[in-house]
Amino acid sequence: MGKRDDIMRSMIVLFLVVIIGCASIGDSRRMDKLEMITDRYESALQWGQYETAFMMMRAEQNERSMTGPDDLRKFKITSYRLIHKSVAESGKEAKQMIEIKYYDRDDMIEKTLIDNQTWTYDRDTGGWFLSSGLPDFR
Repeated sequence: MGKRDDIMRSMIVLFLVVIIGCASIGDSRRMDKLEMITDRYESALQWGQYETAFMMMRAEQNERSMTGPDDLRKFKITSYRLIHKSVAESGKEAKQMIEIKYYDRDDMIEKTLIDNQTWTYDRDTGGWFLSSGLPDFR
């Protein structure tokens, strides 16, 4: 029975290695998706593609938002800088602190704001959504 026990132990160890490896791959893919969506969001804001940025929020949040893409057209971003980024232990929520420099096209005075972003992972869709809303330009 010693050889059979050794085979069973080896199979259990192999099973655990595969399970842990799959979880790590899943975490890595989720973090890659986060990086991709936050880069896309930054690009959308910098190029004034506010419809694209707006679509990165859930539909129900868009409906509650007091600001729509058309309201943001008068703003031009001159700088977008990541200050801090953290991901929750669960890997399903991320926070970013972003310094945004911008100006209102009407008065051409550059202003700075700190945008505290919260990104939430949706297991059903496999995607990340901006749950903190668009920056509060004033």
